[in-house]
Amino acid sequence: MPILIRNIAVPRSLIANPDRFGGKADGDLQRGDLLVMDDRVIGFTQRPPEGVQVITGAGRILLPPLIEPHLHLDKAFSLPRLGAVGGDLMAAIAAQEADKAHWTDDDLRHRANRALAELQAAGVSHARSHVDWGMGDDPHATPRAWNVLAEVAQDWAGRVPLRLSCLPEIDAFAEPATA
Repeated sequence: MPILIRNIAVPRSLIANPDRFGGKADGDLQRGDLLVMDDRVIGFTQRPPEGVQVITGAGRILLPPLIEPHLHLDKAFSLPRLGAVGGDLMAAIAAQEADKAHWTDDDLRHRANRALAELQAAGVSHARSHVDWGMGDDPHATPRAWNVLAEVAQDWAGRVPLRLSCLPEIDAFAEPATA
């Protein structure tokens, strides 16, 4: 069913050809009644088709969904457990490494699900998370967080698709077998 969003604004910078998109220019915005058919934005229209579902835009700005390209779901919401960390990156990394003793499958899953729910509520449509790799007793073993977050990614596939990216220690690339 076609949808008409009445009284909505779209940033002109997001429209390939604002002059052909319809509506009225208003500074950096294009305003009007926006027609959506088959989940695709058609443009502003003054003559919507019969049987259109009408939604009131109330002058709001319509934006595309957001993308979160860089997060660390394995570390999400762990800061309260770390206490005073110090003032530099290496101290933070050491504190986070020590916190991994508390990382269970349930802990990782709970924190990642909470973070993804907050991202979804904020309008994020896709996310990418780094996952620490190569630390601990066996630097070549697949980390617990990778396996848990891969399961979480499957659970969120229809809501906020999640891609994982390993974050190895730079020293690992000095080893020919790893590089």
